[in-house]
Amino acid sequence: MAQVGLAPSFFGRRSKAFQTPVNAILLQALIIAMLVGLDFDLIMAVDNFFSAAACTLEFAAAVRKALADGCDPTVIRAAWDGELDPSMLAVARRDAPSVSWVLADLAALGDVDLGTPFDLVVCAGNVIPLLAAGSEAAAVGAMAAALRDGGALVCGFGLDPAHLPLDDAPVALADYDGWCEAAGMSLTERFATWEGAPFHGGGYHVSVHRRPDDPTR
Repeated sequence: MAQVGLAPSFFGRRSKAFQTPVNAILLQALIIAMLVGLDFDLIMAVDNFFSAAACTLEFAAAVRKALADGCDPTVIRAAWDGELDPSMLAVARRDAPSVSWVLADLAALGDVDLGTPFDLVVCAGNVIPLLAAGSEAAAVGAMAAALRDGGALVCGFGLDPAHLPLDDAPVALADYDGWCEAAGMSLTERFATWEGAPFHGGGYHVSVHRRPDDPTR
C-alpha cells in the first residue's frame, strides 16, 4: 500500500539486504503483541469486524466500477522482457472472458493491432521504472500512439526507493515528462496518490498526459 501512496512511505522502506518492508513488519509484530494479551473472544470479534469491513469495501468498489464503466471494456496486459507468466493471462481470461486480453511487449506495442484507438490508457504498478533500461521512451511512445486525439495516459510510479522494489530510482520525473512530450503529449494533471491527493514533490506521482485534440474537428 505504501508503494502506491495508500499508506505513509515510512512503511514502504525496505531492508537493503533482504528487500523486506522492515517498518511494516515491526508494526505488525507490535499489533500482534498487543492482541496476545486480550481475550480470545474479543480478538475474534475484532477480526470479524475487519473482515466484514473489507468485504463491504470490495463490494462497494465493484458496484462503483460497474456504474462507472461506460467505455469499451478492453484491457491491455503488457509484458516487458518476456517475463510475464502465461498462466497469469490464462487466469485473467478465465475470470473476465468478456474482456479482450492482449499479451505484448510494451515497447513494441505499435506492432500489435489493437483496433480502435483508446480514450484512456492506464499504466499502474511501477511499470515504467521496471522496464528494461533504454526501452522507456519507446514504451511511452507506444502507449501514446494507442490513444485517440485528446486521449489520456494516466501513469503512476515511485520516484524513490521507499516507493519502489529497488535500491534506487532509475527514472526521474523529468525523464518521464520528456518521453511524454517527445510522444506528442502534454501534462494536464499531477497527483501524489491514485485518490487525487495534491502532488508536492514527494516520492510517488500519478500523472495525466494528453494527446492534443484534432484541430479539424
